[in-house]
Amino acid sequence: MSFAVASAGSVAAFFSGSEEVTRAEFRLFTKRLLKDQRNYGIQAVEWIPRVKATDRAAYEAAAREDGYKEFVFSERASHGEMVPAGDRGEYYPVYYVEP
Repeated sequence: MSFAVASAGSVAAFFSGSEEVTRAEFRLFTKRLLKDQRNYGIQAVEWIPRVKATDRAAYEAAAREDGYKEFVFSERASHGEMVPAGDRGEYYPVYYVEP
C-alpha cells in the first residue's frame, strides 16, 4: 500500500472516530499530511461527504455559518459556468479542502 493511500485512510478514520470535525480541525490534521515528504504527489486533501437531499440545506447553512457566505452545492452547466446543483437524491460536494 502506498503512503498516499494510507494517508487517505487516516483522513477517513479521523472522520469516523469523531462526532463532528470542524474546518479548523481538518486544517490542523491535514497540515501534517501535506508537509510529509512521502506525500510529495499530493497537492490537496478534500473531504467529500455523501449528503442526502434531505440534508442539503443543513450542510449549505453550516458552510455559510463557517464563513463561506455564498456556499451552495454547485455543478458545471453545459456552457461551462458553475450553477447551483439541481435536485437529486444525494450529493457529493467538496466540503472541506486543504490547502
